[in-house]
Parts: sequence; C-alpha cells; structure tokens
Amino acid sequence: MDAISKVDYYGDWEQIRPMRNYDAAAAFVVGNETRFKINFGGQNEEHGPNIVGSGACAQVLADVVREHFPAHRVSRLDSCEDYYHADAYEYLRKLALKIGKEHRVQCREIVKPLKDSDDGRTLYLGSQTSAVSMRIYEKGKQLQTDSEWVRAELQVRPQKDLKSVMAMLDATEVWGLAKWSHEMGVQLGKRDLRRVDAQVYQQSDHERAYRFMLKQYRRVLENMLASHGSPEAVGAQIFYDLEHTEDQRPKTSLKPI
Repeated sequence: MDAISKVDYYGDWEQIRPMRNYDAAAAFVVGNETRFKINFGGQNEEHGPNIVGSGACAQVLADVVREHFPAHRVSRLDSCEDYYHADAYEYLRKLALKIGKEHRVQCREIVKPLKDSDDGRTLYLGSQTSAVSMRIYEKGKQLQTDSEWVRAELQVRPQKDLKSVMAMLDATEVWGLAKWSHEMGVQLGKRDLRRVDAQVYQQSDHERAYRFMLKQYRRVLENMLASHGSPEAVGAQIFYDLEHTEDQRPKTSLKPI
C-alpha cells in the first residue's frame, strides 16, 4: 500500500467491502476517483493481497508491482486495440470468424436488433472457460458516444504456475499465448484501420451525487435565486447555513388565548 500511495501523493486509502474469501479491503482514491482496489487477509492470505487496477490505471499498477514485488502472480490480463472506422467491426468480424474456423475456436455473436435499444454488437472467440478468449465489440455504441469506435480485446486467465510467468508479459506479448490469438494479433495491424488511444470517462460517485442533488433540489435553488437576487448570494447563504447548522433550532411562537 505504501508503494501504491507514492503514485499520487494526493490520494488516500478508504475502507471498502472485501471480495469473497478476504477479510478486509481498501480503495486508493484520488479526489473522487477510485484508482486501485486491494483485498487481503482471510482464506486467501497465503497467496498475498489481491490488487486491481483497470483502464488507464492498469499499466501504472503493473509498473509499481513489477518494481517493488518482482515475484508476483496475476489472475487476469486484458489487452485491447481500439479502432475508429465505419467498417471496423465488419472487417474485424470477418477476420475473426476466418481465424476461428481455421483453428476450431468457438465463436458466438450477440446482436441488438432493436434500434432504440442498440448498444452494439459483440463477437466472442473462445468459450467462457477458456484460458485465452477475445471479444470484438462496438465500444462507441456501448457507451453511446461514437458508433465508429470498435475494440478488439484479448482476455487471459492464466492457470496455476502460469500466473507467475504471465506476470511479466507486456500488452503486446499476451497476444502470442495461443496460435489463433497470435495470428489475430498479426492481422490486426495489416489493414489501414485508424487506431486510436481511447480513454473512457466515467462519472465519480461525487459527480453522480452532485447531479442528483441538482435534479432533486432544482426548484429550491431557483426559489432561492429569485429571493436572494444573485447566484453569489445564494452560494453565500448556503455555506453560511452549513457553518451554522447548530443555530437552526426550532422556533416557537406563543400566543395568549
């Protein structure tokens, strides 16, 4: 945890609910963004802590762990290539089905036929229990951003002693773990598809809570603006009241009868 903390001195650890078979867990949070999660103790204590980093944080975590803990194991590795082209999905789909047929790899496709609920197509190579599998999917449609953004993503779940071997592979080398994935990796760069470095923005818990507050109390804030005359006056009133919550006691009016 000390090594991870040095990645960003503005971050801090917060206690979270542990995964199954672990006694405790914590999340490394910078501002309102969760960067890493660690689980430790319990039935899996003999194997050491379980640390998770995804997206842009995955490589940062890999670098820290490799520097400070050379002898470690990984339970899952993901490597992806992002493409931006109108024909990207169709081209990658055709290529994957050809390679899957040649190597007798199980293939299945999920298609959303309703236009109003279309979150994109997904083609899977390899079964759900395979050590090496791949999915090609319309990432832009999934996130409801750009329909031409397509991702080819390899997923590796190493078994037993291979967990230690796989721990030192980089994002390119993992494509060589199976004959079919190696061929797929080679073919991915042959056509002039536009490759992109995609970063997915996700709302933090704070942002979601803030948006909900605005929606829930919009009428109250608008009434305050009407009575106070300016946004600055509304803000000043709110923060004054926050600092003097103990002064807001119930008021009683007594009238003679």
